[in-house]
Amino acid sequence: MRPIVVRLSGQDAVQKIASAMNEDDSPLVIVADDASKERAPEASRLLRRAGIVAGVLERSQDGPWAEALLACDVLFSPLAACTLAFGEWSSWPALLAVRLSQSASNRAIFSGGKISLRAMEGAGWCRHGGLTEAVSWAEGKSAEAQRLLRPILYRQAGLSVASCLALERAAFGLAWAGRDAREGARSFLEKRKPAFTP
Repeated sequence: MRPIVVRLSGQDAVQKIASAMNEDDSPLVIVADDASKERAPEASRLLRRAGIVAGVLERSQDGPWAEALLACDVLFSPLAACTLAFGEWSSWPALLAVRLSQSASNRAIFSGGKISLRAMEGAGWCRHGGLTEAVSWAEGKSAEAQRLLRPILYRQAGLSVASCLALERAAFGLAWAGRDAREGARSFLEKRKPAFTP
């Protein structure tokens, strides 16, 4: 399924995100450009429930949009030097620890909530590229698997290891019972690209 590209600077950015999720759960590619911070909290809530989300950093982001971008499965940036600066929002340290290695998230916490593109690339969460690479990445991903995994990503912060493993075990069982698991195995054996459920 072709991803829907949403520029955060657009007046209808939040409505486009909601529409993509409600109608056909298309993959989203969020372009983080010069966006109004007032729409960030609502966009953040929506993105945390979305299926597949890739982000494109066209400029450094701070405050509410930096936290909203934590909902992206992967970030792409064509810039050599780019940062996310989280400011004083309450939930970003736990979410950042999920996205990055513990040492990288600790560096961000102790540097006042600012993290560089290099640290994000080192953790595998950010890649060099732009809109073309983000759209290419989002195509062909299993939306079914992402819908199962995304709630765990946000619920596990602050839980014990036993509780996290229980969440993972439940999602793993549901994922293996789904159509996409069978299609993934079948396409591997048939040496072809999988046709996952949109």
